[in-house]
Amino acid sequence: MKKVLVAHPGTQHAAHLVRELHHRQLLSGFHTCLAWSTQSVTASVLRGAGQERRLATRMLDGIPPALISTYPLLEWRAWRNRRNGMSPNQVYLQRNEAFQQRIPDRALQDVDEVIGFDTSSWLLAQRMQSFRGRFIMEQTIGHPRAAWEASVQVAQQYPDWQQSWVPKAESLIRFEEDEHRLADLIVAPGSFVAETLVKNGVSKDKIRINPFGTDTRRYHPVSSTLTAKPFVFLFVGALSARKGLPVLLNAWKSLAGKNAELWLAGGGQLPSHVTQQLPAGVRILGRVLKSEMPELYRRAHAFVFPSFFEGQSIALIEAAASGLPIIATREAGAAEIVSEGETGYLLPAGDELQLADAMMRLFADRTSWMALTNHARHRAALWSWDHYGRRWSEIIGA
Repeated sequence: MKKVLVAHPGTQHAAHLVRELHHRQLLSGFHTCLAWSTQSVTASVLRGAGQERRLATRMLDGIPPALISTYPLLEWRAWRNRRNGMSPNQVYLQRNEAFQQRIPDRALQDVDEVIGFDTSSWLLAQRMQSFRGRFIMEQTIGHPRAAWEASVQVAQQYPDWQQSWVPKAESLIRFEEDEHRLADLIVAPGSFVAETLVKNGVSKDKIRINPFGTDTRRYHPVSSTLTAKPFVFLFVGALSARKGLPVLLNAWKSLAGKNAELWLAGGGQLPSHVTQQLPAGVRILGRVLKSEMPELYRRAHAFVFPSFFEGQSIALIEAAASGLPIIATREAGAAEIVSEGETGYLLPAGDELQLADAMMRLFADRTSWMALTNHARHRAALWSWDHYGRRWSEIIGA
C-alpha cells in the first residue's frame, strides 16, 4: 500500500481529499497551517467555546490527530500582514513559501508520493525531486496567464463594471510555472483548466482530469413538479463581472416580466447603475448560510452560471448533485458536469444571445425541462466526494 502525504497551507477542499485518502488507507500525513481533528482536545475546547461552526473548514472529521501537522504561526503572520495592509499576493506568497520550507525532510522522505496544490508547491516539488519521490499537484484553477487574458476580455466587453481581478506579478507566475514543470503529474478538475495549461506549455501527457465533489447527503434531488409558481433560475457565486453577472443580467431581459425569477445568491455588490436598472424578476439574496444552501437549490428549477474563468465552481457540483438542469460555460468548468442537451446546456463565455436562448428554452418548453431534470437526477449521485476519492486512488495507482 502506498504512503501519501498531502500538503496545503489553507483550506479549499483539501480536507475532503485527506478524508478520502485516509478512508482508503493511503494517508501518511496532512500538513497545513491550521486544522484540528474532531477527535482532538483542541476541537473539544472549540466546541465548548461555541467556535466549531466558525472554524468548520478547519475541522477534520475522522482523521487521527497524529496524522495532522500544523504551523499556526504562519497563519497568524498572514492574518497580521493582511491587517497591516500588505497586498494579498504578497501575503500568500510569504505564507506559502514558509509553509513549504517548514515541512521536515523526514516527512517527505518517508512517503511514496506528495500531493500539493497550485501556488504552494514549487519548493515541495523541488524537494521531492531531490528525494527521488513522486510529486503530484492539484491545479485548482486555470493558468494565471489565461486568467489575465480573461480579465482583459471582461474589461473590454463590460468597461462599466469594476474589476476585482489583480494581475499576478511575473515572479509569482514563474513560481507556478516551476510547479507545472517539476510536477510528475498535474490533476485538473476539468478540461478547461487542462487546456489553459497546455496552451501555456504544459505537456498534456502529465495532466489527469478529476472533477471535484460535494456532500451528497446534503445536496441531493427531491421530487419537483412545475406549478403556477414562478420558474426559478438560481445563480450562486460572487456578484462580479468575472462570474458573468453582466452577461446574465443582460440575457435575463428576454425573460423579464414573465412568470420567472432570477435569484442571485452570493457576496459582493453590483455597480450602482446596474442596481438602479435591474430587470423585473431579479432577486438579490446576498450571502446565504451554508446550512441553508441545500434548501435553496431544492427551491430552484434550473441553475445558471456563465462565468468567464474558474477552476471548477463548487456551486456547479452542488447544483448537479441536487439534480438541477444547468446552463453554464466551459470556462466555469462545466464540460465535465453538463451533458449537452441531456442535463443542461454548455455555452461560450460572454455570449448573451446564447445564454438568453438557453434560458428561454428551459422556461418555455416544460417537456424539455422535465427531460433534462430527470437526466440530471439520475446522474446526481456521481458528484460525491467518494467518487472524487476513487478517481484519486486510480491516479495514485493504489
